[in-house]
Amino acid sequence: MLPFIRSGQVIQVAPVQVADLRLGGRDLLSYSGGALAAHRLLKKQLVEGRMLLATRGDSLPASKVEMVETGQILGRVVSVEWWAGADAPN
Repeated sequence: MLPFIRSGQVIQVAPVQVADLRLGGRDLLSYSGGALAAHRLLKKQLVEGRMLLATRGDSLPASKVEMVETGQILGRVVSVEWWAGADAPN
């Protein structure tokens, strides 16, 4: 999630209902797809009767959208801990 979240920073995640998620990149989701990830939610999409969430990291190209199942969602990122000497995002 560079430049917003840098490797090693601590994020706080709160449970969230899929219906309460905000689209268009306003929410950051933490999810597990083998490895833990935090990406922006772009849109919700119903595919073959299953709700999928289109996500993408800030530093990834537009073509790198990842589809995430609702069961993979750990929660919404609600805070990022900045440590001494870390540059805050502009």
